[in-house]
Amino acid sequence: MNTGATTGADREILPLSGVKVVDLSQIGAGPYGTSMLGDLGADVIKVEPLKGDSFRFVDNAYGPGESAYFFGVNRSKRSIALDLKDPQGYEVLMRLVREADVFVVAFRPDAIVRMGIDYETLKTVNPRLVYAAITAFGEDGPRAHQPGMDILAQALSGMMGGDR
Repeated sequence: MNTGATTGADREILPLSGVKVVDLSQIGAGPYGTSMLGDLGADVIKVEPLKGDSFRFVDNAYGPGESAYFFGVNRSKRSIALDLKDPQGYEVLMRLVREADVFVVAFRPDAIVRMGIDYETLKTVNPRLVYAAITAFGEDGPRAHQPGMDILAQALSGMMGGDR
């Protein structure tokens, strides 16, 4: 599926034209960020699990699995569904990484290593790769291996207290 607003010759004049991005992020921050890269002309390939990004199912504005929210943060991209636990799916991802300029992932640090998509592994496939990892609590520390998103950060910080 191509959800891009610009195509063909229009993309060639944009500042990130020619930049290839592999996007393994889901939900909000990563997809929004990589959409902006696509808006600026980058060729963004979103890699989804076989069942699709969970935010495809937030609403059914355009039919089952066709959420308005999903399209809002995944515009300007092409999508592919891969089973990264399957050796063939993982090899397809490695072919994309070999040709990419940027790799974006938004999983817990332990999951990234377990899946073989950590920086140390991918730099052997593509030494010039720019690697961006989005985590809820950073790469080390007491909560590093816990999942999270914006609403959890607000709750933990006390921002939701209402007395502020």
